[in-house]
Amino acid sequence: MSDTAPAIDETSIGLADLDPEELAAATTRGEGAANVFGLPELRDKVGRQGGDVAGLGTGSSIDFHDHRLYLPGDDVRHINWQAYGRTGTYSMKLFREEVQPLIDVVLDLSGSMFCGPDKARRTAELVSFVSFSAARAQASARFWVVGGDQPVAVPPEDLFAGVWPRSIPAAEVEDEDVRWSGDLAAVPFRRGSVRVLLGDLLHDSPPSQTLMPLANGAGLALIWAPFSTSESDPPWQDACDLEDAESGSLLPVWADRRMLRRYQEAYCRHFDLWGDAARQLGVRLARIPASGDLHDGLLSVAGENRAIRLMR
Repeated sequence: MSDTAPAIDETSIGLADLDPEELAAATTRGEGAANVFGLPELRDKVGRQGGDVAGLGTGSSIDFHDHRLYLPGDDVRHINWQAYGRTGTYSMKLFREEVQPLIDVVLDLSGSMFCGPDKARRTAELVSFVSFSAARAQASARFWVVGGDQPVAVPPEDLFAGVWPRSIPAAEVEDEDVRWSGDLAAVPFRRGSVRVLLGDLLHDSPPSQTLMPLANGAGLALIWAPFSTSESDPPWQDACDLEDAESGSLLPVWADRRMLRRYQEAYCRHFDLWGDAARQLGVRLARIPASGDLHDGLLSVAGENRAIRLMR
């Protein structure tokens, strides 16, 4: 969306520039937030693999189905030791007869999602938060990233260990010019699943191109959209160059009051359009500020459109 390109002083650091230590710290913060906040109430709303589950134990079928995070009380016989040796994180093998909610998560890899350290950090925290929230819900979760022509799957154990960028093809991780089209048609969503899109919605495509595949056949459809103040209230003054966060191209402008007012009006219209379209299709949309503490950011939107739940 050219009208809302972030200012040049918010350098687009890119996924490849995320520091491993900061990524690990963001994973820890996301895990902590999942103890306080979570996905909306899932009971009777979403597709399940067979029926309800009362306990924490795994099934005994030999038909392997998926992975999830290890929780106290799980049968240690079903720990994925091979994944533990690779990541240092315990995860459980799920089998077909263990019945679980279905959660499908999609992350937008566009450069604007990593524009500036605050937004890059918040994006990493939300990846961790949704992963651990799915584990708390004892869900069968699948995680996809979109940036190129086809979605790329990320192993759950890499999410819990905070090393998920290494699961993405190097060409996409290292390309700071990634520009997602907004099209979710190629994502293999499971019927009746809870679907969560982590994306800032700063693309030119009509909302329907994103929202219709997200909502069609979903048990519940959510969008968690991080945003920075440099987007909503830019600090531009006088002569400046605006950088497109995804292409890196520069646009020289004169940032007077009139220009800033036009920008802010266009920015508000853009998200009003998204909000109206989301409501029409039953998609719950929460825009999450990138500044400050993750807990405060989630608290500021908890209950908004019932897209995030405060559990206590």
